[in-house]
Amino acid sequence: MEKYYELVFALYREVLSAKVNGEVISPDFNREALKEIACEITRRKIMNEPTDALSRLMDEINSMTDILC
Repeated sequence: MEKYYELVFALYREVLSAKVNGEVISPDFNREALKEIACEITRRKIMNEPTDALSRLMDEINSMTDILC
């Protein structure tokens, strides 16, 4: 789970750095992170494991996208 939190923090750092430097943020900046988390959610559903925390992380990424794009 820590891996996915670090992934989201890295996205936040990347976006904040781009904003500070006046760079344009690509609308698909989060595509790989969303894909990786979605795959893990699918794996956990198949294994009948909890997915709530990962779903919240996906919501965070989507909220970030809504704000920036």
